[in-house]
Amino acid sequence: MGRLVKSAYAFAAAALVASACVHAQVLPLINPGFEDISVTLAPGEMINGMGSTTQPTTTRWPSPFQQIAGTPQTGVTVAGWRSFVPTPPAQSLVGVLNPSATINNQLWLTGQSGNHVAVAQAAFASQTLNVLLQPSTTYTVSFLAGIGRTDLSYSPRVALIAAADTTSLARVGDGVTTTLTFNPWTTITQEQFGVMLPFTFSYTTAAVLPADQANRYVGLYFVGSDGFPRVCFDDFRIEATPVPSAGPVALAVLAGCFVFAKSRKR
Repeated sequence: MGRLVKSAYAFAAAALVASACVHAQVLPLINPGFEDISVTLAPGEMINGMGSTTQPTTTRWPSPFQQIAGTPQTGVTVAGWRSFVPTPPAQSLVGVLNPSATINNQLWLTGQSGNHVAVAQAAFASQTLNVLLQPSTTYTVSFLAGIGRTDLSYSPRVALIAAADTTSLARVGDGVTTTLTFNPWTTITQEQFGVMLPFTFSYTTAAVLPADQANRYVGLYFVGSDGFPRVCFDDFRIEATPVPSAGPVALAVLAGCFVFAKSRKR
């Protein structure tokens, strides 16, 4: 093979490698670890829904923490995340919890990254980013999830969603929000209770976004269960990685090299 052909092959190979060297971008989730709240929570104290500046909420002590209950707080807000917020004295089954309470001489939950976790039972919360969904992109979601020592087995349920706007409360099944994918069902068994565990899942968009994804915003949705089980969440992260292309110029050079080398052999 001549030097010209070898050089062309080398160039094409380098171009292909370069086209594959894409970098993940961490998307700007607000309050991914649920530390940005407007009050200091006592151990076992929970925010009653994801309160906002326009709809603040209260705190309460859910089971099994009633025995250490103090005075509920009012005017409470949570940055970034949204849920239905009840009108007192109604209670929400989703919110932010300080899990560092001791039950039967054991910490109820360990392994969280900070002082708080999100907790959800038969309720949901979501966050829509001011980031449009992109074609030919792999979105990777990672998070911690766990079940407290006194609760029931279940799987974390987290969905990557495409929301119609950044102001409405996005919800799976609301007829407007597009569900891109849920994390695979992975039951947290009783032997794993009391410890936060790592989870991850991905979704790759098409080269041409369908109508229910085009001009939509990236979002996250999590739900506790369809009944009694309660799941804790922490440290959400979304990475967006463009799908590497083969590189049309590199492919054209490789094709030309192949034809030229084949003609030289005749």
